[in-house]
Amino acid sequence: PLSSGMYKGSLDVFDQVREFVACSWSSNAESCAMKVYGDRSTMETAASGFGTISSSKDMFNEVREFYGYDYGTTNSYTYSHVPPCVLSYDDIEDSDSYIEGCCKSTYTSSTRTDTVLGWAVDTTGATHCWFARGDYGTAVGSSGCLSSEVSS
Repeated sequence: PLSSGMYKGSLDVFDQVREFVACSWSSNAESCAMKVYGDRSTMETAASGFGTISSSKDMFNEVREFYGYDYGTTNSYTYSHVPPCVLSYDDIEDSDSYIEGCCKSTYTSSTRTDTVLGWAVDTTGATHCWFARGDYGTAVGSSGCLSSEVSS
């Protein structure tokens, strides 16, 4: 696409999805750039292989709903109920390459909290790397951003 932004219409016209998160933090001089991908049919195949998500669910709508602050807490999802993803676009059609819950494997049995917005969480092994904070706390932006890095 030539521009980015939030899309309000039906997701039926799309076959693939991508989330890109760029964050950094100075406390440990680490940088995180996380890109995850999914193909509609392959995500459904991978999810049914994990046995955690009903194949009747639309994976793209599930991904979109995780950007809503109240979504994760009202449904008490564990990460194993989050649509899977791949880390490389080259693997987008390989259901064996998908990551359950689109998160670090140690998280799959954990419950998502209202401090996390977005689809992917810590997929690169770095901690505290996801789309945005959702807890309305004092922190702003993605979990790795310091208030001094955000312009008002």
